Amino acid sequence: IYFLVISMLMMIGTYTTLFDSPLTPWTTLGPLSVVLMFSMIKEGLEDFKRHSSDRMINNTMTFVLNTENQNPGDEPTFLQKRWRDVKVGDLVKVDNNKDIPADLVLLYSTEENSAAFIETANIDGETNLKIRNAANTGVGNTPGFEDLKSFNSINSPSEITYEIPNANIHTFTGTLEMLDNKTPIDQQHILLRGATLRNTGYVIGACIYTGKD
Repeated sequence: IYFLVISMLMMIGTYTTLFDSPLTPWTTLGPLSVVLMFSMIKEGLEDFKRHSSDRMINNTMTFVLNTENQNPGDEPTFLQKRWRDVKVGDLVKVDNNKDIPADLVLLYSTEENSAAFIETANIDGETNLKIRNAANTGVGNTPGFEDLKSFNSINSPSEITYEIPNANIHTFTGTLEMLDNKTPIDQQHILLRGATLRNTGYVIGACIYTGKD
């Protein structure tokens, strides 16, 4: 801004009769234009790399539990979805050492006591593993996933009531109503997008925040 103002004063002094300018305006406009040009190129390259990175992440594949047209006793099936296509209410399966594609309420884990271990280095820079526990619905004691398969069904609807999106990653308040049981959920039941699952076979969680939702 300083050099632009000086250049404008030089232009007034050079091309008008108000006062005389000892230098031509191009002595400052030239270097200023070069600096701005290189800054624009640098910002453009960074935006392009960011766009490419976003496109790669949004097109990463994940697995979503198929809850449609499922009959009691059927083996659970998983559908492949891009991260960008995951919707609120989907039951997402995350394998060990995979990034979590959306904010999830943990419902099932293959580990003892339905626990899961996550690394949040991409979120808060901490590399130590954090433990998360499945919401207390009895799902962890159902190896056939019967409870999970009926999560979005008409006959046995489930509902999660929780706070609106906010910037606080260390607290969470909500309530899970499932299998005719109501149980509170907090930060210990939440898997944040960008965290990585570690030392856990796989987990299944209900998507609560993703994209603009």
